[in-house]
Amino acid sequence: MMEGRDFLSKEESKYVFGYRDRADDCYEVARSVYDGRYLYIRHFMPQLPYYQNALIFNKGGSYTEMNRLRDAGELPDAAKKMFATKPVEILYDLQEDPLEQNNLASNPEFENKVAELAGELDEWMIQNRDTGLLTEGIMMQQANQSNSNVYEISRAYSTASFTEVLKVAKMVGKITQLSEVIPYLESEIDAVRFWALIGIDAYEGDIGKLTVKIQEMLSDEVPAVSSKAAEILIKYEENQVAYKVLGELLLLEDEVQVLQAAISVRRLGAKAKPLIPIITKEILPKYSGEIWGRYKNWSYPMFIGMALDQAQLNCGINVPTKK
Repeated sequence: MMEGRDFLSKEESKYVFGYRDRADDCYEVARSVYDGRYLYIRHFMPQLPYYQNALIFNKGGSYTEMNRLRDAGELPDAAKKMFATKPVEILYDLQEDPLEQNNLASNPEFENKVAELAGELDEWMIQNRDTGLLTEGIMMQQANQSNSNVYEISRAYSTASFTEVLKVAKMVGKITQLSEVIPYLESEIDAVRFWALIGIDAYEGDIGKLTVKIQEMLSDEVPAVSSKAAEILIKYEENQVAYKVLGELLLLEDEVQVLQAAISVRRLGAKAKPLIPIITKEILPKYSGEIWGRYKNWSYPMFIGMALDQAQLNCGINVPTKK
């Protein structure tokens, strides 16, 4: 089921809403609202660049040229932004700045416009139970457990519960003290725990004081949560228990949950090396096939395979990839 608005209707809409979510093995959660002149964008995962280190961005064509210019240090400043972390909030005046180069979000003159559009976006996300905040792994797990579907799962969230999820998701990229996020790591709402971990992942300071708590979350019954906890711990201290947990998650039968773990493995960069034996001997053979000469089908096996192929490349292992 898809929701939308009749574009042939004579009823006028004051705002147009947009979104960006997962593409292949690249998660992203970004939302926008446009009032006919000003475009407001909120990045819920600002720590991730637009152009992630993934096979989807290495498919030849214009990507090849982008990568060549990047490696040669010849990218123009505007293009360099594609490889950097993102602002949490962006405001563009498309009348004066149609190429979207001047972010006005922190300009005091536009404080009221930012507040207006941010408020409209919040209301729209809550009203429509925006599933991007519930995350794919969590929604699919809950749907399977209740023998329902993700639409019903999203509608089962009360306004108060969903508002709590949005509140924590909006903290990502804005946390100044880790104490701000600690209460949400113990929330009964799965998506709140997930977003609390995303907030920690985006935090630019030392997370050492939270490693014990994060290690406790390795046993979380929600794979999307435990895989993110493992990813954070390995990036911080190459935690051996976290490696074990990620390896076990990769062996699950539920392909949606395996994808969560595979994406975390890809994000480890060269630190994924201890997982390479299980990836090459047990995981990839399970998802191999004729698609691109590598993957079993065009759905989750391809996404999982792409993530784990990139993980091998990150560890210096040459694998054939589709160009």
